[in-house]
Amino acid sequence: MSPNHLSLSHASPEGAEWHVFADKCEEHGSLWFGFQLALTLTRRGQRVRLFTNGLDELARAFGTSATTGVQVFHGVELVDARLDRFFQPARNSVQMFYTRPSKDYLSRFARSIGGANSLQVVPLDSGITTSNAIIVLDQRDEITSWMMQMGDLPRRGGYIRLDGCEKPTPGSEDRARTEHRAVAWRWFELPPELIGDPSGMVVTIAVGSQGAASRALDMVAKRPAPQPTACMLRGKSIHAPAVGEHGSMGVVEFPEMSWSTRQDLVLGSDLLITDKPELAAQANQCGIPVIWSADHSSDMPYLDWYTVGCHAPMRAALCQAFLAVGGRRDIDDAAQQYWAHFKDAQRLAQGVAERIARAPELADVALAALNEKPEAVSVVEHQFSPTAPIDL
Repeated sequence: MSPNHLSLSHASPEGAEWHVFADKCEEHGSLWFGFQLALTLTRRGQRVRLFTNGLDELARAFGTSATTGVQVFHGVELVDARLDRFFQPARNSVQMFYTRPSKDYLSRFARSIGGANSLQVVPLDSGITTSNAIIVLDQRDEITSWMMQMGDLPRRGGYIRLDGCEKPTPGSEDRARTEHRAVAWRWFELPPELIGDPSGMVVTIAVGSQGAASRALDMVAKRPAPQPTACMLRGKSIHAPAVGEHGSMGVVEFPEMSWSTRQDLVLGSDLLITDKPELAAQANQCGIPVIWSADHSSDMPYLDWYTVGCHAPMRAALCQAFLAVGGRRDIDDAAQQYWAHFKDAQRLAQGVAERIARAPELADVALAALNEKPEAVSVVEHQFSPTAPIDL
């Protein structure tokens, strides 16, 4: 649909303080993290526009309009990215991961009045090594260019936490997973007995290729008895849940669903196997073990981040599992190693959740830094210093 056929809804006042640019096709989850950053900034009293080519994705997830070019959702102004030429650049421009505004917008931003900021947010698994939580890349013509990488302080700028993914209190993890699972099951009117023993293991699989899905099922099916139940997120390829088997393991295939229902499925899992950053982030925040489908060497920085402080045998088992689901290692050997260390994987996942809970919101670090002079970066880092040492 062309921009001329997009409708408009009532928008917030002209001259938003922040413009966030996010791309639904960016492999690190730019759309979802950009959307969450915009929500968080809005809650901090900022006026925010989110420019994106993903209005259709947001509509499926949250029930917004896919064809309204400018609309307001929870205080954030959602704008079709093709319309950025009609808006005066904001004082603060944020490129979420590797999303760039149009050349026209960049040209006008370069002519902005003094005090403008351009912020590049880098994903936590980029493989980039930074020396500070926030870095001044350049300062010229009254525009300061900054870079922040998600992750643990002191050398990274905090996390963009996704809503609704609070870490359960110690001892309540099983109950929390059961409650999330029950909500998702009721939404699809599925009988509880599909998961057999209520205390039985449920594994959610959300990967982009059929090959990775088959390998993930093989990985799960090789767990020693009792067999888990696998939940496959198929998206638009099916229209209603389908119940089947993979060997002796029960499999439930799920269609496309809202963000909240999908989140309940993920948070009701004992293990997530995925290549989708926003789902991995949900599991990470709640202490649910994750196997990342690593079909390329560029995926491995996620392993480096995930296994901070991890002992060598567990890291080796995770590495084999990541690569096996990605099609680069033997499934049989990888599954044997992983399931032998699953208790360690659960403890590691809890440690990851604690790291995320301990760190500041990236939005707060950005707000503090962009309101200071570049030479005050060290003051900002001290302000958000971690509550426990992190060995990066």
